Amino acid sequence: MPATLKILVCYHKPAKLYQDDIYEPIHCGRACCSLPPEEKQWMLEHMRGDDTGENISALGLHFAETSAIYWAWKNYDQLGNPDYIGVCHYRRLFEPKDIAAFADYDIMAPYEENLCARPVRELFFQYHGTRDLEAAVSMLVEQEPSYRDLAESYLRSERGYYYNVFIMRREIFHEYCSKIFDILFRIHEKMDYARATYYNRRMPAFVAERLTGIYIAGKEKEKYRVRKCIHRHVEKSAKIEMCPKFGEDGIVVCLSADDHYAPYLLVTVTSIKAKRREGDKYEIYILDGGVTDVHKKRLLLLCDESFHVQFIDISPYLEDVDPEIFQLNAHFSVSTYYRFFIPEIFRRFGRLLYLDCDLIVHHNLAELYRTDIQNYVLAAVPDIEIHRALRGTSAQEMRRYLTEKLNMMHPEDYFQAGVLLLDINKMRGMDFTNKCLARLQEIGKPLYVDQCVMNSVLDGNYYPLALKWNVLWHLPYYEKFTENQLSAEKYAEYYEARKNPYIIHYSGNVKPWKNPEVEMADLWWKYARETSSYEYLLLRTTKNLVQDVSSLWLYRVKYYWYKFLSKITFGKMRKDCKDRRRSYKCKIKAIHDILKVL
Repeated sequence: MPATLKILVCYHKPAKLYQDDIYEPIHCGRACCSLPPEEKQWMLEHMRGDDTGENISALGLHFAETSAIYWAWKNYDQLGNPDYIGVCHYRRLFEPKDIAAFADYDIMAPYEENLCARPVRELFFQYHGTRDLEAAVSMLVEQEPSYRDLAESYLRSERGYYYNVFIMRREIFHEYCSKIFDILFRIHEKMDYARATYYNRRMPAFVAERLTGIYIAGKEKEKYRVRKCIHRHVEKSAKIEMCPKFGEDGIVVCLSADDHYAPYLLVTVTSIKAKRREGDKYEIYILDGGVTDVHKKRLLLLCDESFHVQFIDISPYLEDVDPEIFQLNAHFSVSTYYRFFIPEIFRRFGRLLYLDCDLIVHHNLAELYRTDIQNYVLAAVPDIEIHRALRGTSAQEMRRYLTEKLNMMHPEDYFQAGVLLLDINKMRGMDFTNKCLARLQEIGKPLYVDQCVMNSVLDGNYYPLALKWNVLWHLPYYEKFTENQLSAEKYAEYYEARKNPYIIHYSGNVKPWKNPEVEMADLWWKYARETSSYEYLLLRTTKNLVQDVSSLWLYRVKYYWYKFLSKITFGKMRKDCKDRRRSYKCKIKAIHDILKVL
C-alpha cells in the first residue's frame, strides 16, 4: 500500500486557497483571530481551525504557524493518520516534483539560506536583540547532550533554516514535536510580552525555526534520508465576498485607483463625506490597484461610525485574465477596467454606486443612490462629449467607430461611465463580467477603454440620469464653439447643469491638480484643502508645473509635427495625428494660462 501524505498549509489571513488530497489548509490562531468580519467568515468557510481538540490556538499571536503544528501533533487522527505529515505556508509551497518523491525520504525541507553573510547566532541577536535562542539551544542540549557540538556548529554557520516548512515521517514528526514544544513552552513562560517589541511577540515561533534547523541537521548526522529542496514563494490573495456593513440602510459606493491616483481619490471621498446627510450611512469600497500604505492610512482617517472605508485587493479576480487585453491610451490606467469585476466582488449586494476618482461630489449621494432605475442593469448619464463628437468635425469617423467597431445600433445613446448606479443581481444575471471581457478581446483597443466596452455590451439599454449627476468639466475648455456642436436641448441642459452641478467630473487630460487656474478647478481645491494630503498635492502640482514649463519647447515641436502629419495622412492615422495635435495644443494652452497667472 503506498505511503500517505498530508501537508498543512498555514494561513493567518485570506489568500489563494490550496486544497486537495494532500494540501490541507488550516487557520492558525483562530481562537485569537482579529480579522475583519468578512475575512474571518472566509476563513471559517474555507478551512479548519487549530482551535479544536487539544490546542494552543489562543497563543497564536506568539506561536504563529507552530500552533498548527501543535494541533496536528495532538489531533493526528483528524488528519487520517497519514504516514507522512508536512507543514508549509500559504506563501511558501513545495514543488510538485518534490512532493511526488516524499516516500523516498524520511525528511524533506528547504535548503538552508545565507542571510547577510552573518552566523545564525549573530543574525538572531541583530534582528531580535535577545538571547532567547541561546537559552533554547541550552534546553535542547540539556535534553540531548549529543546535540552540543552540532548545535554550536549550526549557530556559527552562515547558513540557516528560517521557515517552519518541512515534510516528516510520522514517527520522526512526533519525536520532533515532543522535543521542540517542551522548549517552546519554557521560552513562552519566561517571556515578558508587555516589554517585548511588536515583532518579538512571536518569539516562540522564531526560536522554533532555528531549533527545527538544528533538529534536521541532527537527523542528517544520524544518516536519516533527508532531502533539501527549493520551495515556491507565491503572493496570491483570496477572493473575498464582501457583505454590506450597514445592511439595507447603507449607501454603497465603489471606486478604483492605483497609487498614482490615490491622492486624488482622497479628495473625491472627502467630498462624498462633506455632502452626506445626517443619519446616512456610507460604505466606501476601493478596488485597490496597488495603493501604498501611506495613502491608505490617509483615506482610512475618514472612517467613523457611519462612514466606512475599506480596500479590496483586486488581484485574485485578475489571475485568470490575460493582462495584455487591457489596452490603454491617453491618461487612462489599468484600474479603470476593474469595473468589469464589480458583480463578482459584490455579489451579496443589491445595488452599488460606482464613481471615478477624478471627480468631486457636490450634492448628497443618497438621492442618486435611491433612484428607481426600473428594470435596467444600470443607470448612467448620456455622454455629452460623444453627443458633441457626433456633430463635430470628426463626426463621420466617430459614428463609424461606434457602429462598426463597437457594433452599436444606437450610438446616440452612448453613456459616460464615470458615474454608474448598478443593479448587481441583474448584472450577474446577464454574466456582465465575462461578456465585457469577451467583448474587449473582440474590440482590441477601445478609444475610451472599458467605457466603450460597456457601451458595446449594453448598446443603449440603460436608465438615463440627469446630466447634473455627471457634469464633464472639460467641454468648453477643449471646444470653443460648443453651440455649433450640441443640439439646442443638450446645449441648454449642459450649461444649466454646469451652473449647479451635483457631481463635477474632471475628465480629459487637463486636470485641476495640474491646472488650478482653469474654471471649476477651485471647487476641487476646496475639498483638497480639507484632506490630510493637501501639502503633498501642492508639492506634486508644483513639480508637474516645473516639468511642463521645461518641456514647453518639446510640446511645441510635437504639436507642429502632428499638425504636419495630419495634413498628409489619411484614415485612422490621420485621426490619431489630429488627436495627438489636439492633446499637445491643450497642454501648451494650459501652460500659457498658468504662466499668465504667475
